[in-house]
Amino acid sequence: MFGALLFIIATSVLPCQGVSDGSYMLTMSRYMEVGKPQKICMTLYNQTLVDVYYTMQSGNKRYFFQIQKYRKGKGGCIDVTVPAYAAGTRNRLSISIVEPTGKFIDRSHDFVPSSPLRVTYIHSDKPIYKPGQLVRFRIMTVDSDLMPDLGKISLVRVITPTDVIMKQWRDIDNDKGIVTLEFQLAAEPLLGDWVILWRRAVIREEPRLK
Repeated sequence: MFGALLFIIATSVLPCQGVSDGSYMLTMSRYMEVGKPQKICMTLYNQTLVDVYYTMQSGNKRYFFQIQKYRKGKGGCIDVTVPAYAAGTRNRLSISIVEPTGKFIDRSHDFVPSSPLRVTYIHSDKPIYKPGQLVRFRIMTVDSDLMPDLGKISLVRVITPTDVIMKQWRDIDNDKGIVTLEFQLAAEPLLGDWVILWRRAVIREEPRLK
């Protein structure tokens, strides 16, 4: 007679032996992202009534504790937000499952949460430009759910092949999720790769134009 607690993290399955009849399955994302609500779900098998104690901590600092009472064998999910200071450090999720008989299962899982995931696309209207042409480009940032990031862009610079700042914009509103900018090339511009530098807070990217 035994139960089992399964941790499923993306495609990984970690079985653990329990202490009584029935079993449990815990699912969570392999890539926990700080500052973003994420779900941890418990599924019950051959169990009708259990209390589950969830604890999450970074080092010795506990930042999450919740007691969930599951009835009628349905299980359920909780929402967890990992704080920003926990990014890049080893965190621990601890689970205590208490059954009606008083027997319990204690299990834990270590993980390293990531900083907010953002991908920025800078797209120009042409791959190569000739002297005197107007250069148009767009900047769009999406998060891990492919939703646009509406945060203000603090700096955009156009830099020549000799590292001279040719054009600059500051504190650009991005309430629509996409920013369109343009600048005019001179009749005799410097030839080579030009750089569009984009910055939001400490995030920075440098796509190149020719």
